[in-house]
Amino acid sequence: QASQVDAKLVHEVVRDLKGGVGRPTLDKEELVAAMEKHFDDSYPYEDLVEVWLLVGGKLPQKSAIIGGGEEPCISAKQFYEAVQKLGGELDEHEVEGLVGLAGGENGMLSYDNFVHLLTPPWGVPCLDAK
Repeated sequence: QASQVDAKLVHEVVRDLKGGVGRPTLDKEELVAAMEKHFDDSYPYEDLVEVWLLVGGKLPQKSAIIGGGEEPCISAKQFYEAVQKLGGELDEHEVEGLVGLAGGENGMLSYDNFVHLLTPPWGVPCLDAK
């Protein structure tokens, strides 16, 4: 099943990336520059909260954040179901592999691991600080 992409919306996004000027097209250099700027200007730990909640995650309690409680997790199965709902073509074993690759243990993915999984390494400077 192919996803439906609204060409008008894509043109608006591209025009925004170009500062509202010029044709709604990007060459490779412009795309790379736009993505670098996006990742320089974003903080994925805040940006991905809504996605985390949509896949079934719960927000960590304050005690978990300061090291006194257990960090909420989602299962590889929950993540797989979310991928399927979004039209992803990964099977359950591939998702389990991704969860493990991101540092998930026993088929469970913490929010920290979730952010790591969904963000390119150059976009998460705070991961290096840990």
